Amino acid sequence: DIMFNYQKFLKCYIDVLSYQYEKDGFDSSKICKNLPLFIEYGTYRPTAIMLQSVGISRNTALLINPLIEKTFSDETDCLTWIKTHKNLLQEKIHPILYREIEKIL
Repeated sequence: DIMFNYQKFLKCYIDVLSYQYEKDGFDSSKICKNLPLFIEYGTYRPTAIMLQSVGISRNTALLINPLIEKTFSDETDCLTWIKTHKNLLQEKIHPILYREIEKIL
């Protein structure tokens, strides 16, 4: 409940702040509008967020993230990368964590 409310009210604050910035002629691009998303996923890394969006836990996504040398265009691209690199993943991460990968494949 705390995390949900924190994200909800932080998003509301960012929306109000952005509105006020734009109304007063300030550059609202300096405001981190993705902060609630980063808090939800526990990371700011786009590849780790995409890994989580296809069903991988945060811990496993953060372990896999350094192995990825690209940014995924969408979930299909992410799943394709996982399928292509499943041997590397099996070698680099703990077998228990690799089971997560097997479940989504």
